[in-house]
Amino acid sequence: MPEADPQPPRDALTIGRMLLLTAGLAIGLGVFSPPMNATLFGDVNGILFFYNGVLLGLALPAPIILVGQRLRKGPAAGPGGLLALTLGLGVLLMLPPALAVRLGSSGGEATIICLFYVMPLVSAWYLLATILAGQLRRSLFRRSTPWTERYGFFLAAGWTPLGVWWLLRFYWDAFT
Repeated sequence: MPEADPQPPRDALTIGRMLLLTAGLAIGLGVFSPPMNATLFGDVNGILFFYNGVLLGLALPAPIILVGQRLRKGPAAGPGGLLALTLGLGVLLMLPPALAVRLGSSGGEATIICLFYVMPLVSAWYLLATILAGQLRRSLFRRSTPWTERYGFFLAAGWTPLGVWWLLRFYWDAFT
């Protein structure tokens, strides 16, 4: 008689994942935060840089977490996990140019545009789309919901205020 496949382990926040998130947060604040000579909370741009640096750092370990989950035959990524993977890959792929700019390379406008405008806007659009499609339900907060799903929605919810901020600024600039 063939043996049944064992049940995959429940997807939860583990100490290893918390360590990855802590390391990502440290990298995010080190690479993506405002320059040392800027006042951090003296103006709006300093606050926006800091806020975005925190979220970029929290998104950074997503590829390691989700690819590792799939290699261990864990649950497939749902809508939240897929967003976390997308944002994490974006941050990971933009890390070398952001680090080069941080170390004194000239240029860097494309890195700023991608990381400080696109990520928050995509998150806001994604969250709006999940609400309109009925994907954002109370079941997201059940214990049986994979942690990676909540992680992706947390990133989207965290970046959405910044996405709305930029959207309002774009409208303000266009119509004034």
